[in-house]
Amino acid sequence: MCEGFNGTKSILAARDRPILSMLERIRMYMMQRLTKNRHSVIMWESSIAPRVATVLEKNKVEAGSHIPTKGSEFMYQVMNMYGGMYSVDLANWVCSCRRWELTGIPCSHVVAAIWHKREDPVTYVSKWYTKEYYMKAYSQQIFPIRNQDEWPRSGKVGMIKPIGKTQPGRPKKSRRVELDELAPPIAKKLKRRYVRMRCSGCGKDNPPADPITYARNSSQPENVSVSSATNVSSLQGIMPPPQQVPFNPPRQGSNTVATRTKHI
Repeated sequence: MCEGFNGTKSILAARDRPILSMLERIRMYMMQRLTKNRHSVIMWESSIAPRVATVLEKNKVEAGSHIPTKGSEFMYQVMNMYGGMYSVDLANWVCSCRRWELTGIPCSHVVAAIWHKREDPVTYVSKWYTKEYYMKAYSQQIFPIRNQDEWPRSGKVGMIKPIGKTQPGRPKKSRRVELDELAPPIAKKLKRRYVRMRCSGCGKDNPPADPITYARNSSQPENVSVSSATNVSSLQGIMPPPQQVPFNPPRQGSNTVATRTKHI
């Protein structure tokens, strides 16, 4: 109810006003609202609210296809055309579909049982929807007040306006959201790891970044010896061919080979 009241156009328009102007606008809005609702209740054609009467008429149409069976003075078993069965207790105002308990308006099963008892379904509507209780809700009124110039003079020193400083930025109009009203944080997108990428030049698949995942998905064993010529030929698709890297000549008295084979 508080959120519905704070969300009205009149309340939203008065939020950015000074404190006295804001309270004056809210007072005028409430005075007009209470008066308008009192007059609308007087114009009701039935003893219940118009919206409740519309829902009750819809339930009456659905009750035409129900078959009530009397179990006791106030207990009924109602069967619909689809084979469903419901228990109705008119003494405690209870139906097994629970619509009557939640809304306070007789459902179609209750209406069928009330008709079998030859009573009016309006008498089984919750008292909070009647004209009497609506008039009690809006019976209070807000009295008009005189202008500030007509207030009696007290002869005392008035209040001094506090020294204020305009804060930077645009003033906020929306209310401050509490911690329990904040939405849960949105999960960040996970990074794509260990995914095979295809080269646009040669058209071959590059191995993933994780060597363990690549070894499991590959047909070759994880521990491969490069010494044998067969294993080297089988790894040609994985490792690039060796290149001859020139090496500086050794000094005198050394047995170092002039060239070395290095795998890049």
